This record gives sequence, C-alpha cells and structure tokens, in this order.
Amino acid sequence: MLKRGAARYAAALFVCLISASGVAQDAESVFKEAMDLYQRGRDSEALVKIKEFLATDPSSETAWKLRSTLEAREWSSLLIKGGEHEAAFRDFFARSIPAAREHLADPAAIKALIATMDGGKWGEMQKAMLKLAADHGEYAVPELLPRLASESTETRATTMEWLRRLGRQSTMPLIQALDMDNPMMVSSALSVLGQLKDRRALPYVAAKAMGPGAEAGSVIQTAASRALAELGQGASVSADLAGNFLSLAESYYRRSEDVVDPFRATYTVWGSADGALTAHEVPRDLYHLKLAEEVLFDALALFPAHRDAQVLLTSVLLAQQDVGAGASAEETQAAALRRAGDLASVYGPEVLDATIAKAMADGRSSVATSAIRLLASTITGEQAGSFTGLNQAVGSSQKDVKYEAALALAMLAPGGGYAAQDQVVPALADALGQDAIRTVVVIDDREETRNRLIADLNARGYFAYGTPSGALGVAAVREYPVEDLVIVRYNLNDATAFQVVKELKGDARTAEKPIAVLVDAADVTAAKSAFGDKVQAFIETPLVAEGYEPSLRALVAGTDTSREAATQIAVRAAQTLAHLPPRGAGLTSGAAVPALLATLKGDDRVRSAALMALGRIGDPSSTTAILELFKDSTAPEAVRSHAAHALASVARSAGNADATVVQALMDAVKGEGGADYLTSLARACGVLPVDGAAKRELLGALRSRIKVDLKE
Repeated sequence: MLKRGAARYAAALFVCLISASGVAQDAESVFKEAMDLYQRGRDSEALVKIKEFLATDPSSETAWKLRSTLEAREWSSLLIKGGEHEAAFRDFFARSIPAAREHLADPAAIKALIATMDGGKWGEMQKAMLKLAADHGEYAVPELLPRLASESTETRATTMEWLRRLGRQSTMPLIQALDMDNPMMVSSALSVLGQLKDRRALPYVAAKAMGPGAEAGSVIQTAASRALAELGQGASVSADLAGNFLSLAESYYRRSEDVVDPFRATYTVWGSADGALTAHEVPRDLYHLKLAEEVLFDALALFPAHRDAQVLLTSVLLAQQDVGAGASAEETQAAALRRAGDLASVYGPEVLDATIAKAMADGRSSVATSAIRLLASTITGEQAGSFTGLNQAVGSSQKDVKYEAALALAMLAPGGGYAAQDQVVPALADALGQDAIRTVVVIDDREETRNRLIADLNARGYFAYGTPSGALGVAAVREYPVEDLVIVRYNLNDATAFQVVKELKGDARTAEKPIAVLVDAADVTAAKSAFGDKVQAFIETPLVAEGYEPSLRALVAGTDTSREAATQIAVRAAQTLAHLPPRGAGLTSGAAVPALLATLKGDDRVRSAALMALGRIGDPSSTTAILELFKDSTAPEAVRSHAAHALASVARSAGNADATVVQALMDAVKGEGGADYLTSLARACGVLPVDGAAKRELLGALRSRIKVDLKE
C-alpha cells in the first residue's frame, strides 16, 4: 500500500461534472466501476466516475475500506497518471486517513489476525500477515512482543519471523523493547533488529553489545554482538558509540528520508513504561524532532558530558519551540512547545553560544535567533565579547540572525570592546528598512525559470530569493516568515505543490500568506482544477514579466499582516538606536541617520522610535524630512508629537532654531489637536532654543488653547 501525505481538495470542484443519475448510485459501486474502467484503459471515463464517487462525500470509513482493496501497484499506476487523476486519488487517500488511523491500533483486529496466523491454513496465514503489515504495521508489535519471552523456541522463532516481515515498521517499537527487564525478550528483539538491517537501530544495538554497562558473555550481550555483525558493524561502532548516537539524532533533526518516512499516515513516537510499549502520536512537524530528542537523551544518559550532544539537544528543543510558535492556539501541545526554550537554557551560555554557531552552519535561522535571545538573557555586557558564536552572528547572511545578534550586543554592551563592534550599528540600520520591502520566495526545482523569476522581480523593486525544493522552501518561509508572497512550481520533483500549500496553510504564521502557482501552459487546466481557491494566482510559463507581475503587485499590496515580523525588527532597531549615544566611544547612532530618515514614510511604530533616535542624534541634515512629517496633517498626532520633539532637539543640538521650525510649531499650537498633543507641543517648545520674545509668543499661543480658571 502506498502511503503518502496528501492535501484534501474540495469535492465541490468536481460537482459540476457529475450527472444527476451518477450521484444517486451507491458510492462503493461507483468506485468499483471506476477501477474497472481504469483496468480496461478507459481513463477519461474512469476519471468521471472517480469524481462522481468523491461528490457523494464518502465517509472516511468507506474510503478506508475501498483503499484496502487496492494493491500498491494499482496505487502507483494511478498516481503516476498525474494531472486530475493524481489530484482525485490524493483526495481519496486523504479522506481515508482518519479511519486508517483508528484501525491502525485496533487491538481486537490485530489479535484476530495473529490468531489466524497462528492456526490458519497456509494461504489464510499469508493473507493475515500481509493485512497485519498493511493495516496495522508498527501497532502490531505490542501484541507480538510478549511472545518473544515465551519458553517455546518455536513460538519465539515464529514471532521473530513475523516481526521481520513487518519490516522497518518493527524497528522503533523494538528499540524501546530493549529497555525491558526480560533477557529473553530483549535478546530476541536484538536478533530481529539485526535481521532488519535498519540503521536507526545501530547505536542501540551497539550499546547493548559494547557500551557502558554491557555484560560480556550475557545472553543480551551475545545477541547484540550477533545483531551488530548482521548490521555490518563492529569495532568502529564501539570506538565512537556516542558519535553513532549523534549521527542518528542529526539525521532525525535534518528530517533525512532514510530515517524519517515523508509519506507516513501517522507520526507515532514509541516509549516503554511498566514493562509495556506505549505509543504517542505527535504532529508531523514535531515527529522528527521528538525522535531526535529521544536519541539525544539516551546518548546523554551514557555520555552526560558530551558537548556536541548537548548542543544538538539544545538545537532540537529550540526547533520544537519554533513548531509551537506556528501552532494554532487551540492545539493543546502549543503552549508546552513554546516552553521548550526553557529546557534549552539548562546547559548554559557556552552551549547556547555553540548552538548559535551550529544553527548558522545548518541554515536554521529560527534556532539561531532563539539561542541568541536566550544567551542574551543569561550573560552580562562584560561577558559579551567572549562568545564567538554571538559575535559571528552579526555578520550572518541570514538577516534575522544578524539583526537579533546586533540587537543583543547593542543592549548588552553599548560601550563596544568586542569583535563585532563595527558591524552592530550597520546591521541595525539595515534592519530599519525591512518592513518597507516586499519579499517573495520562489520554490522551483528548474533553475532557469527560478532565476528568471528572481531577476524579474528584483528588477521591479521586490526582494526575491529562491529554493530548489519544496522542503527547503517551506523551511525558509517558516524560519523567518516575512515573505509577502510564495511562488511554487506545480509539478515539483521532490514534493508536490499540494504538500507545500498544505504545510504553509496549516501553520498559523504562514496561513494567510498569498501563494501563486508556477505552471506550464499545458498543465494550467489541471492546476486550476486541483487548487481552486486554495491559491491566489497562477503564473504561466514561458514567463513574460509584463504579463504576470502587475497581478502579483496587486496581490501583495494588502499583505500587511505578513510584515509584522519585519516591522517588529525595525521597531526594535529604531528603539535601540534611540538609546545609543550619538557619538563618542563604543556604539554610536550617528551613522544611522540616512536609514532612520528612510523610515519616516513607513509604519507609525517604526517612525515614532526613529524620530526619538533622530532627535537624540541632533543632525541638522534631518530637519527637512522631520519637518515634512510634522506638517503632514494625515499623520497621527502621536507621530507628529515625536516629530515636534525631534525638531526641537535637533535645533537645540545646533544651538539655534530655524525660522521655519519655529513657525511650524506656532502653527501647530494654533491649530487642531487633542490635550495630549498640546502637552507634547508645550514640551517641544520648552526644548526649542529661541530668545525670550519667541518664547513669550509661543507661551501666549499655548495659553489661548489651555484655559486655567480659578474659582474662589
């Protein structure tokens, strides 16, 4: 059975193609008719029948039962047809998943199949074995495990063969079985793991054979040594047992497909308690991280001082925190995941600093930024210069990492005196403009069109970048979700566009992000039928920028919510610059004036903080831009209040006030405005360096607006 994750596409797309008589037919008979037509090569008629079947909105149970009647080769032949055939069968498969999950762990069904395998006829036994593997897989292992402790050699041998025939599905629960107290059960489990030749078992088998606490000559150690030999490993494993644990954990962390099946129907993490196996299903995005976490805890139980394992575990926990950040508030695990960072801080500043360096090397910017924030909360300014990862992060090509490191160092040690000192203020200046740039990621495994799109968009004022695979594209968007638009190729090689769209729409951080599908002209009809209203635009190849770009410009015009992360960075950068001294030793904000002025037409939060910084810097060249904003009646009073104070502060730094500034303040005092605005104007007048006559005139204007009546 081919098990692939799939998005569920709306059956409403198909209703218009269904005849009234077809809808009335029994759903199961319609499905069987479709399969018969496919077998006879009448694909177009079969597709109509499949759409007719989907339009009946079959239950998950019905879809699961019908799915169970198909063999893997039938699935494969239908999926490779592509286009609407593939879309329809992915929809069908998705509908069956809830029921399939329920049936996976059905103990009564598992026990019944085992009973048939125990005493049925040869043909019945074989069918039962195939059904056990196809419908229950790893969930059959807890029912089979006690048989490995049987006094009967035949029972143990038969059970070991069944477990072997379950294939890699047996591996994870059998690894947990190695912690059981029964030596016969453990040695039998080791023998099966050796036969399976699954690298996920290697460090665990090696630990039983040669690791700390292994008893030479015991039944467990002997079985483990044989299994290790069957796995094709020997002395090299024992020489670096910790390294083997670390290698496996790293593979999980990277979600390598040789250890994490990308097409699983369920994502079950196995454990053991009170002599029994336990199963806990986790979200897809968490699955590989939980597997990595378990391996690393096991490794650190054997080698508690292993620094690389500590760093990787810290990275894994911070990655889990990132998953929690994207989970919806209704998900019960979300809050706990967001606290994973608390666990990550346990190993202390040195490990956090090493985690920053590793995350940058891995391209995991969210892990690096989380580690930077944690590190900054645990060290003092005097210590900042001794953390190389933090200092290197200011020069990172990953913008969010660079900005977070610059913010941390500026707040920790504004006096400078560390390696990255000269890079901090330029990084903060760069961060100021991030909320004004429209960012686009192009997910396309065809280099020619990917580069063409990037070049076209960058030439038109966007910041565009690309990734060659769906997995990398999703990771990039989630790592630092400031993109205004995602463009994804319809027929990606490594992952379908359906999977990319599903993962982005299922993440709270990216759910509202507009998506455009890049599609060859020949596939446009199929793409539009498959996606419907799930995406916001289609871009046809061959590319003609004048044809597609205007619609994209209109699409991203209203994506203000996707700018929040960039805006928050810009606000923090402006606030930090406002608190730095304008000149002198250490970090100074004077060089950031051009970047600060560029924010004055942007978000109100950014420009309010930028005006505070400009006022403190006191550069006369900023007067014209600040004055323009101050006189802009469409600007909020809060922003104009900051502009008034900035104008006065700049004039005070220069030692004199330009007549246009004095007149602008006078006009504002005489104009409209609330009480808070008048208070701000009064304080600005107090800072303004003018003579007594001018002060008297300003006071008179204010007095006419602010009445103080004394009652006897």
